[in-house]
Amino acid sequence: MKIQLATGETVEGERLPFESVKEPWTECRLEDGTIIKLKLVVSDVMRLDQDNVGGEPQYVVKSSNVMSVETPEDPDEAH
Repeated sequence: MKIQLATGETVEGERLPFESVKEPWTECRLEDGTIIKLKLVVSDVMRLDQDNVGGEPQYVVKSSNVMSVETPEDPDEAH
């Protein structure tokens, strides 16, 4: 399959099957008690037919960010 890189260059690549082993959440508690949770979810992995300058394989990973927001029931609970 042909893949166009951000540089505009088109290279050959191969889609690789994968299994998500772990998708941890990053949690941030805001001053008002709101908790924002974020995680990256991988949807596609492709190995390019060319290696990088150091001779290591290059991969293209398609992903999306997932966000969840939890607000406190009672705003006074946050303090």
